[in-house]
Amino acid sequence: MKRSDLIKNTDWLIIGLYVVLVLAGWINIYAANYQPDHSSIFDSTMEYGKQFKWIIGAGILIFVILMIDSGFIINISIPVYITTILLLIAVLIFGKEVNGAKSWFGFGSFGIQPSEFAKVGVAMALARYLSLPTTRFNDLNSKLIAYLIIIIPVILISLQPDIGTALVFTAYILTLYREGLSGNILLLGILAIALSVISLLFKPIVVTIPIINIGIAGQYILVVFILIFSLIFYFGIKYMVLPRYRKNKFKLLFFGLAGSLLLTISVDRVFEKGLDDHQKTRINILLGLEEDPLGAGYNVNQSKTAIGSGQFTGKGFLKGQLTKYKYVPMQSTDF
Repeated sequence: MKRSDLIKNTDWLIIGLYVVLVLAGWINIYAANYQPDHSSIFDSTMEYGKQFKWIIGAGILIFVILMIDSGFIINISIPVYITTILLLIAVLIFGKEVNGAKSWFGFGSFGIQPSEFAKVGVAMALARYLSLPTTRFNDLNSKLIAYLIIIIPVILISLQPDIGTALVFTAYILTLYREGLSGNILLLGILAIALSVISLLFKPIVVTIPIINIGIAGQYILVVFILIFSLIFYFGIKYMVLPRYRKNKFKLLFFGLAGSLLLTISVDRVFEKGLDDHQKTRINILLGLEEDPLGAGYNVNQSKTAIGSGQFTGKGFLKGQLTKYKYVPMQSTDF
């Protein structure tokens, strides 16, 4: 590629945003790990110095990719995606278990996490598929193929299990939204997340009915609330919506009610049977259902203390007290 073409075809807005984010992250790592004896941000013995090496390496890689003919990248998109899928399958069989998840290939002191490559593979495959002249995103088959490109690695990563990384892939839904995905799908996803959180919050609640002295679990109370809301919605449709529009409204009510009840009832089972103990503990602490300031909630508690100690204006750059005494093992991520 000619130099003039490279300058002309480069999206400088994206490059600028990337540089700002990288610099912000690098400075945050420096502030979180700052040591007066190693004050240089380029000190290679410290976390921030090592991060600088990765930034330089990434910059070189970006330049090399920009110099490569775009046709080559288009042609390797699907093979790269298939390769990452095979790696995700292989890591389930031959992978090294770290912190309860089989998500790494171990080669001595060196490790590779295929899920990180899968992020790039999905981006390339999805971009390639959506750019095909035969792809019509308003067509159901085209939508299903796009969904599968995202869902397949999500399922494989969830089997490791690495739920945190799997959730990252939901960001690709925004790409589909740009291509014409209905905003209602995004709204349903947000409502499903909200209902799942509410179900977990209701779970520990037990209400005892007077006289008969029977306790009702919180999730079933939530089911009753959903049914009552649906009845109110039903009568609202019946008496306030014109007859010719009622049929579609009743369909919406039926599927919404069925989906809400199914989700509410299944959340508890998925939570109890599908997650490891440490994952359940983290969720409970996040939702305020448990407190363990010296155990599972230690890092979160110390991070909140560090942020809150500076109040609204903060203590000043490199003046944070809790970042100086190694209160948490991984300051660059927790702070």
